[in-house]
Amino acid sequence: MAQERNYISTCGKTKTAIKWTEEHKDGKIYLHTVQGGEKHEYILGNGYKTESWKIVNTSSNTNLSIRLNNGIYSISGKFNGKHISKTVKSKGKPWYQNIAYNAGLTLKNGESVEYECFFAPTT
Repeated sequence: MAQERNYISTCGKTKTAIKWTEEHKDGKIYLHTVQGGEKHEYILGNGYKTESWKIVNTSSNTNLSIRLNNGIYSISGKFNGKHISKTVKSKGKPWYQNIAYNAGLTLKNGESVEYECFFAPTT
């Protein structure tokens, strides 16, 4: 059964309340959240590291999936209406994407770590 969690994200002077549902299954954590018009789905693996991220935003014609496997990010789908399919080599640091990083910190009781954050598929 999914558990609901709340988090206050702070960036400079801007604070944003983020709510997500969290489900544990098959040794992984599945997070689902809606931020504005965007729907996000995350799968976290060992150490709360992001294994995959899916973002859907119908108003921007975005339906994008990113998965990290064996040090390679696989990116596929639509980003702002443009089809995209590419791979990017990881820099070898753990991947904590956006809400997944905040969730990981909450679940790990606030312990900060060095990480990669994949902000956009054009990176």
